[in-house]
Amino acid sequence: MKPFFIAFLCFAAINCTIAAENILWKRPIRCDSNSVCTLGAMTIDSLENRVILLGTSEQRNKKETHFQLWKIDPNGENIQTKSLGKASEVNKLMTRVLRMKATVNPKSGDTIGLNMFSDTNGVSLSITDKNMQSRKTKIASEQKWSKGLLLNDMISCPNDRLIFVGKDSNSNGVVIKTDLTGKVIWKKTLDLGQNEVLSSGACSKDGNHFYVAGLSASIIGKMQFSSAATICLLCYDENGELKKSTYIEGSFAPWPTSFPKVVCLSSGDVLVVYDKSKNAKVTELYIKSYTQELDSLYEKLILQTKEGSPPASFDIHAISENRFVFAGVVNFEDLRFYECEPDGTVLQTLELDGEVGTGGAYVDYLPGRIFVAFAKRMKEGEKGSNIELLAVKPYQTN
Repeated sequence: MKPFFIAFLCFAAINCTIAAENILWKRPIRCDSNSVCTLGAMTIDSLENRVILLGTSEQRNKKETHFQLWKIDPNGENIQTKSLGKASEVNKLMTRVLRMKATVNPKSGDTIGLNMFSDTNGVSLSITDKNMQSRKTKIASEQKWSKGLLLNDMISCPNDRLIFVGKDSNSNGVVIKTDLTGKVIWKKTLDLGQNEVLSSGACSKDGNHFYVAGLSASIIGKMQFSSAATICLLCYDENGELKKSTYIEGSFAPWPTSFPKVVCLSSGDVLVVYDKSKNAKVTELYIKSYTQELDSLYEKLILQTKEGSPPASFDIHAISENRFVFAGVVNFEDLRFYECEPDGTVLQTLELDGEVGTGGAYVDYLPGRIFVAFAKRMKEGEKGSNIELLAVKPYQTN
């Protein structure tokens, strides 16, 4: 028997269905036979109804790694593929550990990819327009504090603005607002006297403010904190003023793959998912719901692994009808997917055992389709590396 179990709360368990019955299609997104591809991010172009995948492609013969972009139509057909340039060894490592980040400009449809780790030249963005023409720009390249930045997430805002969250070289959390040229409009720092990492951001329904999730902890050893990490949930307005904040007790030893993530539902409610495990041998992911004003609504366990299991990675995304979807990878190779009501009731589930390769799973949404992407586990002797993309019909929709 495999060393894991999954725990979730379902108020109306009789209504839970197996999402396999609602799979619309399942497609491989292939590399050429001489390359190994790694999935790094997924986002949606709502203007053209396209799924955007970002990752890396490593050529076996030349030992070169390139950032790669795939543009997929709603039926799973690979419309276009684009190389975004070479990736350094540091880029490759950060992509595998922390994944990539991507968003789409809601006005222009440009795909924006984030190189999360800054070298001596700063953090960079790759911006690819609808004609697959790419350009690069640096974030805060004129600022001394840009060296050593680690940016974990970005949000595309109205008026061609971007919000980035992460940490600086002084181990303080940072929130940065820029234009599309990378010029800084404002920067805010979170310093609670420990090591702060901001890991996720989400815009409010009205677009006038946004929420940031992260953690603060005192590190005493490898994957060990002196006490439970403090999970931070912060609300800023568009001018960078901190309007609300709340704090939760988190894990004693969270892995980077289970750093907190935040989403906003169509109702305006805010959800944060975070690890509450007591050691590095188990993952206990909880979901906590808040009102727009950060008043607590509920807290539930959504995924738990058995002690001694490898760390679980996850993704979460808000969809229509005030629902959210969650995907987690356990044992490095098994996928778990849930579609849930805002109160945490599970509507449908999907389990794929032994199918996931290196990397995590990603979820996103277009009307009538929930997309789940993951790196497919390769069979012994099989060349190349396929990225698997499947579309699931939302629960009880036509």
